[in-house]
Amino acid sequence: MFNGIVVDYYGAPTPLQQLASLTIPEARTVLVSPSTAPRMKDIVTAIRESDLGVNPTDDGTVIRITLPALTEERRKDYVKLARSRAEDSRVQVRGIRGKAKKELEAIKKDGGGRRGRRQARRARARWPHQALCRADRRGPER
Repeated sequence: MFNGIVVDYYGAPTPLQQLASLTIPEARTVLVSPSTAPRMKDIVTAIRESDLGVNPTDDGTVIRITLPALTEERRKDYVKLARSRAEDSRVQVRGIRGKAKKELEAIKKDGGGRRGRRQARRARARWPHQALCRADRRGPER
């Protein structure tokens, strides 16, 4: 959630995680503890200008961020994001499977044993199928 936030730290764009520690004391509250107090104002500005839609409050030592309750529209956005990431994972699995198939073909050309080819073929078919089933089992509407 906070990975994309970049703070202007002495003229250099620096990720928030390098300048502060993040803790979650409650379900909808995030505490940001800056490592250097003088940069607190820059961190507050960066969080406020991010696309998170939150308003951080500075109490002098930590920055408190209260996350709003999810709206129906935001939930749908999260579902779209989850589907997108699942599809990206499927593409990666297919790439790994293709690479394994090429390696299997190389083994066949080199005269690998029948038993080794059979085991490699089973593993190649079984592992991506299991990974894709796990991704699909989560369901598109959950």
